[in-house]
Amino acid sequence: MNINNILIKSLARSLYPIGNVRTVVRGPGRGLKFIVTRGNGVTYAWFMYSHWIQFLQQKISLGSVIYDVGGNTGHVAMLFSKITGKDGCVYSFEPSARPRNIFHENLILNNSIGNVNIIDQALTDTEGEKQFIIPNGKDTEGSLQHATHNHLVTNKLEQFTVYSTTLDLFTQSHPVPHFIKIDVEGGAGSVLSGAERLLSTAAPAIYIEFHNETEKNAVAQMLLKHRYKVFSLFGKEIFYLMDRWHSAVYCTRR
Repeated sequence: MNINNILIKSLARSLYPIGNVRTVVRGPGRGLKFIVTRGNGVTYAWFMYSHWIQFLQQKISLGSVIYDVGGNTGHVAMLFSKITGKDGCVYSFEPSARPRNIFHENLILNNSIGNVNIIDQALTDTEGEKQFIIPNGKDTEGSLQHATHNHLVTNKLEQFTVYSTTLDLFTQSHPVPHFIKIDVEGGAGSVLSGAERLLSTAAPAIYIEFHNETEKNAVAQMLLKHRYKVFSLFGKEIFYLMDRWHSAVYCTRR
């Protein structure tokens, strides 16, 4: 890392110290207040490195029902709230208490947001208790035990029990989503496996962030089974998902 990058990061940390409240300056979340956390500071406030959310803005209609799978501290859910508008709603799934508590505080800071619902459960392919792990205190990298990927191999793990449900079960008593975002540290295939009925009937659009090849392979099989088309975030169709690495994709039914 060169001296300029070190100085820039040091300045960013001094202006956006972890735990302090700041305001989003530009982008769809302009005016939102938020608690600064690791990875959500100056870049969130100034809408930097945000091509993916700009892409999704073009795909999400006002009034949409959005499922945010892997809600963490709510930074993305609050952007979705703005994008879908007061007639839409967001269901954000976050099973880990520590980021979920910050999520609640962020909503309190923005009391005009009334369309975000925090669900304290994980989404997988089965209902019941699961083991959740967090490596080295990094809440953004927490995952269900079966979804562990390489950089979680460490001897400094927090492990605790969370409750999981499936998308098919959840949508029996809640509005069916128009759009689903999945960022669950290696477990996206399991999330989709629990949504067989939803994918075959409602066929919501899906945005997925990948963390390893195993996860991508499981997702590719589910998307093929349910006749989904896959696109890069530049709008180019991907005909064979496994031919190269894609960190994130957007998917719609054929």
